[in-house]
Amino acid sequence: MREIASRTLRQKIRDKVEHLAASDEPELLGKPLVDELQGLYRLSFGRYRIIYRVLRDQRNPRLLRIVIRVILTGIRKQGDKHDVYQRLARMIRRGEL
Repeated sequence: MREIASRTLRQKIRDKVEHLAASDEPELLGKPLVDELQGLYRLSFGRYRIIYRVLRDQRNPRLLRIVIRVILTGIRKQGDKHDVYQRLARMIRRGEL
């Protein structure tokens, strides 16, 4: 979030994340990612993407305690080294995720 210069835009992204956190079914709000990104979801906000993972209690998946971990926010700019999906793939290859 620090790399997003606009304070207004950062606040709007925070609002989206808070809405996500308040949901009982955060998986339904985002689009599931595929292939090496399976298990992650994305929310779109203009050109920005919010990449997140939903962690549920494995012993009791119906438990309302849901942890949402926002992994990355960034601009979708296909072919650019700063593209959010390119950065995410690099994080996975380095074992940072």
